[in-house]
Amino acid sequence: MRQIFTNGLQTPMDIYTLVLSMIINDLGKDHNLATDYAKLKNIDISNVNHDMILLHAVEAHMVPTLDLLPAAQRAQLVTGVKLGAEFNFGQLAQGENAPASLSGLQQLRGEDRAFEMR
Repeated sequence: MRQIFTNGLQTPMDIYTLVLSMIINDLGKDHNLATDYAKLKNIDISNVNHDMILLHAVEAHMVPTLDLLPAAQRAQLVTGVKLGAEFNFGQLAQGENAPASLSGLQQLRGEDRAFEMR
């Protein structure tokens, strides 16, 4: 784990991207985000999990802090959000994933930074 941070966080922008990832990670738990999305898109997403709510909000450009990132870091962060909406990282850390659920990790082939930032 230390090596991931030592090798991966080489610039202030790398650190900023990681901190931003941690900050936005729980935005989907705010019920107002789903309400605001419904007002914007006229689609009720309140019944999906908080990671999926975050993904919808990101795709609708409702998380303006992402616009502060350079394109490469923004793309990595969005890729991580997409995976997080479909894949349970907590189960992975605890070794509880069913083999079929690991197929979502294939989306990250060649996207090491997106995985690390998630």
